[in-house]
Amino acid sequence: MQTFLPYPTFGRSAAALDTRRLGKQRVETLQVLRALVWPEYGWKRHPAVVMWRGFTPALVAYGVAVCDEWRRRGHRDGVRAVLLDYHGGREPTWSWCLREGLLPPWLGDGRLHRSHQSSLLRKDPEHYRPLFPGVPDHLDYHWPGESFPPDLPDTPGLVACRLDAPPLPDEHLPPAPPLDHRPGPSVARVPTEADLAAMRAEAEDPRRVRFFRRGQPLPPPTGRFTLLIDLPEKIPEEI
Repeated sequence: MQTFLPYPTFGRSAAALDTRRLGKQRVETLQVLRALVWPEYGWKRHPAVVMWRGFTPALVAYGVAVCDEWRRRGHRDGVRAVLLDYHGGREPTWSWCLREGLLPPWLGDGRLHRSHQSSLLRKDPEHYRPLFPGVPDHLDYHWPGESFPPDLPDTPGLVACRLDAPPLPDEHLPPAPPLDHRPGPSVARVPTEADLAAMRAEAEDPRRVRFFRRGQPLPPPTGRFTLLIDLPEKIPEEI
């Protein structure tokens, strides 16, 4: 199980994937979402799940970028609408996640992106070697782990974290073809009532912890945001 991010942004990562892996990423994103949200589902301690914990809107945005790239290549898709169910049917775009501080702080960590590039090189050297010249093909995966600050005070409202990391670029992608609204692929099991209730609760979660990078305006510590935490640890050089 993996969400491939050879680059820090979702659209650029999706566009770089070979078609076989691009198609599989739609379903793997859905599996990670189930592991994060459904009360009874496997893989909850898998590092590909742990790294996304607390960032459901961003993971949905990644899955949407993958589905849209899949459709740009001429394929039909029924997964996109299923992904949006984890965000109340709303589409969390990259620009919105960036502006709202909802992107994981490990985006831009060169160790993670290079490890994904290396893994992709092993899987399809002919496709990826021109994209990643000079990257070795033997690197192990870098798993960032959970991102939330330890010992977070029990503070009402939202918490804005100041992350000492380079800014991420905005992303403006070409439009994808119209949706075909076909049913998604078969799944291991249909969601139970408890699963659906957990999905609704996840979609209504105000995202109490958010991460803002250097150069991003921080919200004032009043109203929506009630506390600021400085995170001095630097992320390695951005790819």
